[in-house]
Amino acid sequence: MRVLNDYELAARISKRFDAAYMNIPTQLHRQHEAQLTRNTLWALEAGIRIVENIWKKDKEFYLSHKKIVDKVLQKNTGQWVIIF
Repeated sequence: MRVLNDYELAARISKRFDAAYMNIPTQLHRQHEAQLTRNTLWALEAGIRIVENIWKKDKEFYLSHKKIVDKVLQKNTGQWVIIF
């Protein structure tokens, strides 16, 4: 089952357009008992997989943004904001 689709979309968009990483919450969302991302560890691991699979596996993108990608993976926190 796919989770964090919004994060995956933001990561894919950021490969084609200017974007910024902000280490602060940028949204509010409703939570309910059956919500998969309510499991914080599971959601964190899914977010790390998204960064690794979209940003880090793209060799050209990773070489151009290595410092930022590594920082995101090291901190394992924060939100993405797309800047148009």
